[in-house]
Amino acid sequence: IDVRAASGAAVKVASSVTEDRSGSSMTAGDSYFGLGMTAGATPAPIGHYQVFGVNGLANTVAASVIGSQAGATWATQAAGTPIDHGAGYKMTSVGTTPGGPTAITSAQWTMRIEPTLNSTTALALTGNQAIDGRMTLTLMYL
Repeated sequence: IDVRAASGAAVKVASSVTEDRSGSSMTAGDSYFGLGMTAGATPAPIGHYQVFGVNGLANTVAASVIGSQAGATWATQAAGTPIDHGAGYKMTSVGTTPGGPTAITSAQWTMRIEPTLNSTTALALTGNQAIDGRMTLTLMYL
């Protein structure tokens, strides 16, 4: 999923996410988002997905995707910056780790989604199940 933001003047922008299927992840933790629950008398978590920020651009120039818990200290990871809810990396932007987000007129990064399904023995499947993961992305000016 590509995230793009543009402004007429240079501004610092970041995104945050909210878990919209709370309680439906098969794994606990701020970096796991739920995929919904199975239908039936004993619902079970279908699985989870993780989200990573990659391929950043600041004003059309390659830039690091950076993450922060509260906006004071920023970090990046070579395999992708984790995008968390709760107490994890709650804010994502493009910039440098010592300097934080770059003031931009255009920013872009990709959210790489990595789903994992629960085991068939844990799901007790009786037919087709809808995968229903959802999160809300909020853009904010810093």
